[in-house]
Amino acid sequence: MWPFTKKDKPYLRSSSMAAAAKARASGDFKKAIAEYQKVIEQEPDNTDVHGKLAPLLAQAQQYKQAWKSFEICADGFKKKGFVDKAISVYAQASDFLPGLPDVWERMAALHLERLRKPDAVKVLLKGRTYFKTREYRPDAIRLLSRARELEPNNLEMCLDLASLLRLSGRRAEGLAVLTPLLPGQRGKQLRRLRGSLWRLQPTPARLWHYLRALLLGR
Repeated sequence: MWPFTKKDKPYLRSSSMAAAAKARASGDFKKAIAEYQKVIEQEPDNTDVHGKLAPLLAQAQQYKQAWKSFEICADGFKKKGFVDKAISVYAQASDFLPGLPDVWERMAALHLERLRKPDAVKVLLKGRTYFKTREYRPDAIRLLSRARELEPNNLEMCLDLASLLRLSGRRAEGLAVLTPLLPGQRGKQLRRLRGSLWRLQPTPARLWHYLRALLLGR
């Protein structure tokens, strides 16, 4: 009797990889996914295979599984010391899964690991643009708050964050974001800042300061 039946074939990595590559080239993503998953079943931490599998899963709208593969791939590169490759993996993930805050935070964290703070802030602010509706306001606040930790004096960022906090009923937090920015502000920037502070706390004193900034620029 043969040791393997037709339904119980031995694992042949090279065959599965070749079949997956052929299927992917011909546009048969379902078969490509199935072949790559055969390899993953035997080699669950295979960075390269997860890197090939993740975008296919995303295109098949299997987003949860795609993110898992993107994570494993990026973590594998990071552990090997290839931080920039890990960043590239998350950059690719952001093309398929832009509505996942973790994508942007992981990418920003890796930029910080490489001592590239401006790039980290840029990534977080780009991520924020995908969370514009009320439903995703908490995610926008999350990304902006992280960016503010890195650049607390970024006026545009802080105005955006304070506005979202106000709309979320978190006015005291919004005041805490903007008040430290007052010293040294003049002209248009001061007018915008005073206006935002008045909307956060619509008192006569805030209105007076806002009107003064409008008329005198100080």
